[in-house]
Amino acid sequence: MPTTTEHAVFVCALAHASEAGIVIRGEKLRAGDPRIAANPGAFVPLGTPQSEWPSDLDYAIRLSEERARAEAEAAARAHREAAERNKLKLKPTLYRVKRDIETDRGGVPALVLRGSVLTDDDPLVAAHPEDVEQTK
Repeated sequence: MPTTTEHAVFVCALAHASEAGIVIRGEKLRAGDPRIAANPGAFVPLGTPQSEWPSDLDYAIRLSEERARAEAEAAARAHREAAERNKLKLKPTLYRVKRDIETDRGGVPALVLRGSVLTDDDPLVAAHPEDVEQTK
């Protein structure tokens, strides 16, 4: 990837078109050319053996990874912005168990003891409303 002086010469390893212009494979450009800045991964330093030039597949994979990364970043940014617009302060309602309740917890038989504290989203609260009371 070109990162040297303005006078260094690079060779286009992958023909492409960008907003800066069209470049054909093998075309030589100086480092300051805007077509290099628009797609630096398509160029190699002059003198690089062709066996070390990136292939079309390398280029396609890099573009796909960059696109996926950009989409993931955009989705994360949109999610964060939506969350900022919907701020919540959660305070669950708590329930105390009034008597021992035989049930299953995580698929395992269990005895939830009297005095246990449950949150309002615990399935036991809905399944046994007569056996729980809201705490103060």
